[in-house]
Amino acid sequence: MPSTYKSLENHGRVYWRKNAELSRKVGGKIKPVWEYHVSLLPEAARAALLVRSGGVCVEEKTEKSDQKASIWVRYEGLSKAHKRRCEERLKALCSMDDLLQAGMGVHDAASLCAVQFGVSYRSLFHWRQMVEGYERTDWLAALAPCYGEERLSQWAECHEGGMGGFMLGLFAPVSPCFFGMLSAYGDGGEGTGVGACAFRAGFASSF
Repeated sequence: MPSTYKSLENHGRVYWRKNAELSRKVGGKIKPVWEYHVSLLPEAARAALLVRSGGVCVEEKTEKSDQKASIWVRYEGLSKAHKRRCEERLKALCSMDDLLQAGMGVHDAASLCAVQFGVSYRSLFHWRQMVEGYERTDWLAALAPCYGEERLSQWAECHEGGMGGFMLGLFAPVSPCFFGMLSAYGDGGEGTGVGACAFRAGFASSF
């Protein structure tokens, strides 16, 4: 991380401003200024800002503690295949975070890690959102998928592999066959993470 205001401003201009999700231009008292997402700062800097702003209240600390316990309970309940997937996500995300802390731009870091770990550029940013607000020691649990949880929303997460198979079947030259896709992707959660019941519900709600 640059040590002076000028070098930090130059670093933001060259790297951070390329990502509209992590930077924005807003009106200032005299002229427009740039704002950057707090996640771009090192963990020590984020902690210092928290202390300077007055810290957090007891209720918020309790809520975060309960949330932390909840994600670890969810993680421990995963299958071995899902835990391996979380570990793979963690390796890619930690590598990207290390590159960012070393001064590399967010786009360059994401592109490098996407190639190195064989994941999509978009997935890396999605995983960064999943761990936002958690300490790095809790990232593994925060990266756990939420398959099978009850939801009030009509929308739910779908594993990339399962959705890819669904779309291939949907746009195939012949009519899509539910049971064909179910046999290929409805593995009960061990491979793609798409269980038979969840896949059946998703297929039915799409028509």
